[in-house]
Amino acid sequence: MTTHPPFRFGLLSHGRSTKAEWTRLARRAEEIGYSILHVPHHFSLRSIPPFIALAMAAEATERLRLGSLVVDNNQQHPAVLAKDAAWLARLSDERFELGLGAGWLATDHTTLGYPWPSPAERVSRLAEAVEVIKACWAGAPCDHEGVHYRVTALDNGPGGTPTRIPLLIGGGGTKVLQLAAHTADIVSVAPTMRGGRIGSASARTATRDGIRAKLDVVRAAAGDRAGSIELHVVVTHVLDPHDGERIGRLAQAFGVPVHAVSDIPSVLIGTSDELVDQLHRRRASEGFSYVTVSDDVMESFAPVVEQLTGR
Repeated sequence: MTTHPPFRFGLLSHGRSTKAEWTRLARRAEEIGYSILHVPHHFSLRSIPPFIALAMAAEATERLRLGSLVVDNNQQHPAVLAKDAAWLARLSDERFELGLGAGWLATDHTTLGYPWPSPAERVSRLAEAVEVIKACWAGAPCDHEGVHYRVTALDNGPGGTPTRIPLLIGGGGTKVLQLAAHTADIVSVAPTMRGGRIGSASARTATRDGIRAKLDVVRAAAGDRAGSIELHVVVTHVLDPHDGERIGRLAQAFGVPVHAVSDIPSVLIGTSDELVDQLHRRRASEGFSYVTVSDDVMESFAPVVEQLTGR
């Protein structure tokens, strides 16, 4: 009999305009029972600085975990990221979870005048960055001489070495999923977005068959690690079953019949009880036990969180 980790739920937020609103959101997420507050990392979209926002949320809460979903690896040197992550983990009583990705959104690079590397180069940089980050977390001064990064006798300083930071790697391409399977505690499975934007091709890879093919890649690459990896998915749409117009638009976007929209892993359609049943079925068939939803459904999704968290 296959066993799966218990359910836990994340809340993804692009932030609020004031400190009071942001800390109120974090406290409310903790009160409802969300396990973790996620902040994305984008420069070209309306988003807040993740580490600053998560530090503020840590100060406002006691149990709520904090995560980047995900940091674009190309935006900073991995040794700098390792130190920031270590300090946030330390100062939040080790409630921080580092989410890292190869950088899928082209405008996050071009807006800042950075080159837009090929998918192969972005994954190569990410793989080497993971080596650097883990070396920085190991406790001894870090030395690294690689293709993309160089570090010489870097000491993270007092309190700079965390006891434990879970590593999440998110992506949709074969190479990044294999990397995640080899090195991460959590694999976040996403559509394939080679072109640097969400489009019809990425929608097709987000269907149930597309996601299952990606999970096959993860499990094959993980080998003996497969049983210890937590599988994560972002649910981008939680819909009322009577909202035929939105369901129809999603069917067109994903290129599937209307009746098949509810099978797409990034979509949930139904009453709270129906959503609970759907998530049980998906965990049994695909293995997703770690689910993140947008903060615009924080309250309406609360009954699902209450029923399933820890079970």
